[in-house]
Amino acid sequence: MRFSLVGALCTPIYLGLYLALRGPLGPAAANAVALLVATVVNTVANGRFTFGGQNAGWRLRAQVESLVVFGISLALTGGALAALRALDPHAGTATELSTLVAASIGGAWLRLLLLRAWVFRPAALFQPAPPTE
Repeated sequence: MRFSLVGALCTPIYLGLYLALRGPLGPAAANAVALLVATVVNTVANGRFTFGGQNAGWRLRAQVESLVVFGISLALTGGALAALRALDPHAGTATELSTLVAASIGGAWLRLLLLRAWVFRPAALFQPAPPTE
């Protein structure tokens, strides 16, 4: 439930950034930048609220590992945009947004599995912090 709530809150960030950047950057670059920002926000929020990360050391590791998840999400959303352009080169912005939402929903399930099993695995979340000198 928390994962879904975080996703629901991050989706408007993603779509808003996409809309703001689409004109100056074009659809592909706008998608990549918006998705990257939303992924960072999503990872921090899921780490804290969904998977209970309490150790300061998990943050950097989780962000690095989530970049792999980002790559998969970028392939899904970018592929969906490319497919849309191939099917309808004159598709409007509303159709692009619908396509991105549909691709993101499919990617969300994969992201949940990867975040749960790899990025925020219980053993990694509760390891003692390394000693400071």
